Parts: sequence; structure tokens; C-alpha cells
Amino acid sequence: MSRTRTWTPPTTPFTLANVAPLGVTAAMVRRAEQSGAITRLTHGVHIATEAVPTDPAARHVQLAVALQIRNPPAIASHHTAALAWGLDLDDGAAAAATRPAFIAPADALVRARAGDQFTIATRDLPVQHRVTHPSGLRLTTRARTAVDVAATLALPEALITLDSAVRQDLLERVGERRLRASYADSRRMADAHFPLLDAAQYAATLRTRRHLNDVVPLADPRRESANESLSYGHITLAGLPLPDLQVRITTPEGDAFPDFLWAQAMVIGEADGAMKYATPDDLVREKLRQEALERMGFRIVRWMYDDIRRRPGAVIARIASALEARGAI
Repeated sequence: MSRTRTWTPPTTPFTLANVAPLGVTAAMVRRAEQSGAITRLTHGVHIATEAVPTDPAARHVQLAVALQIRNPPAIASHHTAALAWGLDLDDGAAAAATRPAFIAPADALVRARAGDQFTIATRDLPVQHRVTHPSGLRLTTRARTAVDVAATLALPEALITLDSAVRQDLLERVGERRLRASYADSRRMADAHFPLLDAAQYAATLRTRRHLNDVVPLADPRRESANESLSYGHITLAGLPLPDLQVRITTPEGDAFPDFLWAQAMVIGEADGAMKYATPDDLVREKLRQEALERMGFRIVRWMYDDIRRRPGAVIARIASALEARGAI
């Protein structure tokens, strides 16, 4: 009587060729898929079902790994690489739901195409702009990724990903504890910014070169959230006086580091988000600091990410009103 051979499906994307040396046959792969033990990611590529993530961004990256197995010259790029790096995007959920994006280096002789499962663009992609992520995905460097994303976005949305990339770079260089102290170190700031400037030389096309020349130099790690980046972009476009960032203000309730400070006008802008106030104690401390700042004569304008995304004009009008009341405009 024949016996059914058992096998343990890999928890990383695999093909039949990968498991055939273990005695696994095509029929065994079909049975495993039918039983739910493995999940088909793309044609000819499977993974143990237990290893399929629930997070949409992680699933997107896993699919990209599978697609790359079928298309070896393709290098993950744009929003796909941004999701792998954990870079901020204006709408990360929407990005995770779209087809993975790849770049084929110009010397790979791969035709650009937009298929049902993925897109491939042909671009100048030097070897120093290609790395391997811990997930196994071959992708564009963090700086090249951010520049590729920013190339076709308006200034506010472009700054979200550019700021995130330069902030990650600085964080890796100095560590969390020394991050804010590094903001005043011009050499460290320049070192963190240089990869973006280098990547922009290769990522730009005739259509995007002027835009990248305008937006890339504005990237700044001191904007510590997507809300701050988007807000700064809209403040810039509106022609308002540009604020200082993360300036230490000592109050009786401890040091405050406002997102935006118009010092002469004594106006503070706070781009709020849930991550700032992880616990009730955080909210209490923030309330006490705000009251202390107001006693010192500061006027504080607050807004949420949804406000600046959906109603930027209203937020800018509130900021302008506060500045005008203090004679700054």
C-alpha cells in the first residue's frame, strides 16, 4: 500500500524547484494548496499559509518577493520599496492595496510593462542604488525609493516620504537618544541628506528634474511625522513665513519642542496625531505644557492629519489668522 509522503512547507516564498530536492512533487504541492497548508502567491510561487501576514503592507512586500522570483531582473521600487522600508506615505493603506512596482535597470533588457499583478518601469538604476532587504526583497535604496516616490507628487505629499527617509537615515547614524541633539549638528544633517541628493541625479527624468531640484533640498528630519511634513509643504505653498522646527522651549512644566515655531510672533503650530499621546499621562503632560506656554504668551494652533489632508485651506487660514493677529504677516 502506498504511503503519502509528508513535508513541511517553507515559510518563505518558494517554487517547486526549491523543494524538489526534498522529494516534493508537483502533485504534493497541489494537494498542500488544496488542503490550505500552503498559499499560492503568484503563478508557481507558494508559501506556508501560516506565514502569510495579516498586515496589508507586509502582504504587499511578500507578494513582491514572490513576483521577483518569477522576474529576477526586477528591482522593487516606488511605493513597494517604501512599504518595505517603512517610509511614510500619504496613504499607506492605498499603496499596500495597489500592484507592486518594480524597476528594471536599463541594461537588463527587460521591457517596461503594466500587468495585472505588477508594473515594471525601465530606469537608470546604478548598482549602488540596489540593496537586499531583510525580507529577501531586492529593492531600491531608501534614498532612491524616496526620490522615486517624490518625483511625481506635489510638494506637500513629496515631503512626507523625503522627510521620512532622511529621518530614518539620521536615526540609524545617531540612535534614538541622540536624535534631537543631532538637529543642531550641521555635519550630521548634511550627511543624512546627501543620499537623497545623490539619488535625485539618477531618478530624475526630463519631466521631473526641475521638480526634484525644488523639493529634495527641502527634506528635513526635524519634521517627525507625516502630518508635520504635509503641513510644512502647505505652509510653504501658501507663502506664509516659514517656521522654525523642534526648537526647545523651557517651561515650568518641562521642556517643549513645538512642531512649528514662529518665534517673533510667539505663535506655535502643533500637527497632532495619536502617536504623540500613547497614554493618558501623555495627554495630561501635554495639557500642562500648553497651559504653561500660553501663560508665557504663546498662541497655539493645533490640527490633525485628517484636517491638513482633507481641508488644507482651513488649516492654513487658522495659522495665517494667528500670525496676522501677532503682526507677522
